[in-house]
Amino acid sequence: MIAIATLLALGAQAQVEISLGQAVAWARDSAATTRLARSRSAESEEKAREVGTHLMPSLEFSAGHMIRSYNFLTGGVGFGDMAPRVPYYSMQDVRMSVEAPLLAPAAWKGAQAAREMSKARQADQASVGEDAALRGSLAWVELSRAQALEKDREEALSLARDLERMALDQKISGSASGLDVLRAQAQVVASQRALAAAGYARLKASLGLARELGFDGTDSLRAAGSLSMAPVADRVATDSDAVRVRAAQAFRTAAAADVQGARARFLPSLALAADYGWSGDYGWNEKGKNPLPKDGEWAGQVGLFLRWSVWDGGGDDARLAQSRERERQAEIGLAEAKRQSRLDRDDAAKLVSSTREQLVLAERLSTLADSQLVLARERFAEGASGNLEVVQAQGERNSAHAAWIEAAGAHQAALSRRRWAEGDWNGI
Repeated sequence: MIAIATLLALGAQAQVEISLGQAVAWARDSAATTRLARSRSAESEEKAREVGTHLMPSLEFSAGHMIRSYNFLTGGVGFGDMAPRVPYYSMQDVRMSVEAPLLAPAAWKGAQAAREMSKARQADQASVGEDAALRGSLAWVELSRAQALEKDREEALSLARDLERMALDQKISGSASGLDVLRAQAQVVASQRALAAAGYARLKASLGLARELGFDGTDSLRAAGSLSMAPVADRVATDSDAVRVRAAQAFRTAAAADVQGARARFLPSLALAADYGWSGDYGWNEKGKNPLPKDGEWAGQVGLFLRWSVWDGGGDDARLAQSRERERQAEIGLAEAKRQSRLDRDDAAKLVSSTREQLVLAERLSTLADSQLVLARERFAEGASGNLEVVQAQGERNSAHAAWIEAAGAHQAALSRRRWAEGDWNGI
C-alpha cells in the first residue's frame, strides 16, 4: 500500500497498473467510508474499555490544607462565658481511599452492552468495506472497458488510414474516383473523433477509480488484465454469507444487551469502601500569636454501601423505553437486511445470466463484422467495388466491437455484484 501511494504521488511520471483484486483490496482498506467505519469501531472499543472500568476497584489520593475561623453565634449557638468566636486555625488532611464494587448489575450489564456494540461496529466496518470493494471493482471494470474501447478505436483509426492510402493509390492508378478518397478521408476524421472521445472516457474512468480507492486525483492508473476473464463458479449462498446481514445481526444483539443494561439500573448495588490517612491542625491564640501545639492522628474507615435508586423521576423508565425501541429498530433492520440480501442475490444471478448471453451474441456479431470487413477490403483492393462497402463494413465493425466491449464490461460488473451479494471475492 505504501509503495503504491508513493508511485501515485509521482503523478504522470509513471503508469500504475492495478488488477481487479488489488482494486477490491485497496478500496476496502482505503476508501473514506471505510476509514470512518474503522474509526467508529476503534471508538466503540475504547468505550467498552471505559465502561468496563466501572467494575474495577478505584483508588484515590487526596491532600488538603485549610485555614478558617468560626463564629457559633451565626448558627444561633452560645456557650455562656465562652468566646463565641473560634480563632483561625489550620487543618491538614492526607488520605488514600479505595472503593470496590461487590454487586453492580447496572455496571456489569452496561459493560456487556458496550462489548456487544463494539462487536457490532466491527461487523459494520466489514460491511462498509464490502460496499467500498464493490464500488472499487465497478470502477476498475469501467476503466478496463474504457481502455479496451480506446485500444479498439486506435485499431479502427489504423484501418481507416489504410483505406485512405488504398483509395489514394487506386485513384492514381485510375481504378478509384475522388469520391472514394473523400469517403476514406471522412472515415479517418470520424475515427479520430471516436478515438478522442474514447481517450477522454479512459481518463475519466481513471480518475473515478482513483477516487474510489481513496487516492488523490490522478489519471495515471491503468487496469491490469482484460475484460475476458474466467467466469465465477456458481455457488449456493445464504443470508449469513452477506456481510451486511451479519452486521445487522450484531446490532440486534447489541440492542438486546442495551435493554438488559437499562433494566439493571432498577437493581441495587453494593460496594466496599475504605480510606486511611492523617488529619491534623495547627492553630493560634486569640491575639494571633503563640501557635498551638501541632496535633494530628492517623485515622481510617471501612464500610459497605448499599445503593438503590427507588425513584429518579422516571428517567430510568424512559431510558428503558428508548432501549426497547432501539431493539425493535434493530430487528426491523435485520429483517430488511435479510430481505435485501435475498433480492440482491437473485438480481445478481439473473444479471449474470443475462449479460453472459448478451456477451456470447456480441462476440458472434463481432466475428461476423470482422469477416465482412475482410471481404469488403478484398473486393475494393481487387477493384470489384468502390470503397463504400468498406466504409459501411468498418462502421459495422466498430459498432460490433463497441457492443462486445460494452457487453463484456456489463458481464464483469454483474460478476462483481454477485461476488458482493454472496460475500465472496475469492478468485479475482
